[in-house]
Amino acid sequence: MASKINPFTGELQKISDGSTDTDLTIDGTTLLIDDGVLKSNLLSDDTINIQIDEIRARDIDGLKLFDDSGNGIFVEDGGNIGIGLSNPSVKLDVNGDVKISDDLTVIDKVKIGNVNENPLTTLHILDDSPTIRLSTGGTGNTGGFEISLGSVVNFKGLGNNDYLFSTNNTEKMRITADGNVGIGTTTPGTLLQVNGLTTIGGGIPPNHVILADGIFINGNMSVGIDKLVIFAKDATVGIQKSPHLIIHNEDRTTGNSGLIAWTSDNNTNNEAVYTAIEGIAGARTTGFFAGELAFYTRTTLMDTLSERLRIDSIGNIGIGTISPNALLDIETTGAGVTTSLRIHNASTTNGSSHAQLELRTETAFGGDPHILFTVGGQGNWIMGTDNGDTDAFKISDSTVLATDTRLKIDFLGSVSCPATTGAFIPNRLTTTQRDALTAVNGMIIYNTTLEKFQGRENGAWANLIS
Repeated sequence: MASKINPFTGELQKISDGSTDTDLTIDGTTLLIDDGVLKSNLLSDDTINIQIDEIRARDIDGLKLFDDSGNGIFVEDGGNIGIGLSNPSVKLDVNGDVKISDDLTVIDKVKIGNVNENPLTTLHILDDSPTIRLSTGGTGNTGGFEISLGSVVNFKGLGNNDYLFSTNNTEKMRITADGNVGIGTTTPGTLLQVNGLTTIGGGIPPNHVILADGIFINGNMSVGIDKLVIFAKDATVGIQKSPHLIIHNEDRTTGNSGLIAWTSDNNTNNEAVYTAIEGIAGARTTGFFAGELAFYTRTTLMDTLSERLRIDSIGNIGIGTISPNALLDIETTGAGVTTSLRIHNASTTNGSSHAQLELRTETAFGGDPHILFTVGGQGNWIMGTDNGDTDAFKISDSTVLATDTRLKIDFLGSVSCPATTGAFIPNRLTTTQRDALTAVNGMIIYNTTLEKFQGRENGAWANLIS
């Protein structure tokens, strides 16, 4: 059997002439044909090409298209294509660099790196230290941007350029070449400059905001967190560093103030202040203001904010007054209102859980610890320890213990009434009232039924004067 090339279709055709020849001669070259299968190589000049619609692999060993050095394309049985390798593991497996001079359209995901991992995103780079670089070219590729991942995620600028972050084709944030960050401004003059309403939330530790070395905000700042922590950084022995929160008012007149306020939305979703602390500039001398602090609360969001406590410029504390006259001055003016000071120990299980008010002075040469009772314009009573009279306890009709003493108890327990214009009057009881007492020996009364002084002795009442 012999074969020939159809000059019109280019097909290899079998010619049955009854012989067993299986050779084909083309342009002087003899090709061995065995039952239609080419058994020798076909060589042609450089100017000769083969035009064909389809090439199929003869068996499961795949299809190769190689150059004269054995390099080229291998189509593996199953359809995977390898360029530069003979064992492609994916649809297109290239060993070497790839250059694309026009558009590249990817319908699914692109994975770069470890072929044994499935890509999780549209572009997935799998490497020990993956890096993406965008550059303008040139020597050293100095004008560009790089993102790399190792022990940290590194966003690195390769040139002396600003970095802009935009949404809806409008710039929202800028990092300048010298490291300043601007939000709402294209020319930040500090490490962080924010123009406009600012909300800060989150932070480390959770629900905290930490400000170190200072922050300048030109505009309003809303902190939506649990705590705002300000601390001094890198404190060095011998150098005092103190954290500061400074509220500055450009108004240089007496009475100007700065306010820290706590707010919430009222029933109409309008912001309402329910607690506030105000710093107030007092009188100004030699260029400096005296300072006061005022604390405000409101009963309900419908009430007005009211001052509850004032610390004046010399440290006096006023509750209910803006002009305290003592270290602690408590005042009320409402009709029917009782002004009270309560010291309460709520423990019910321990006998050592006391409630105590301590009045103390130092040394025998100090003053008297005492309590003064005053009725405006009507008189005064005072009681306490007279340091100048061997620490005797006294009650006096005066503003000082040593004057007009009405009752004195010395440190030995002796009781006296030093007044020369009055007398001691014991309890005045009828006989019926006397007998209702839980009597103990040593009691003294004046019996108004018998008109007698009586004392209790040996379990019975006896007249003291016969």
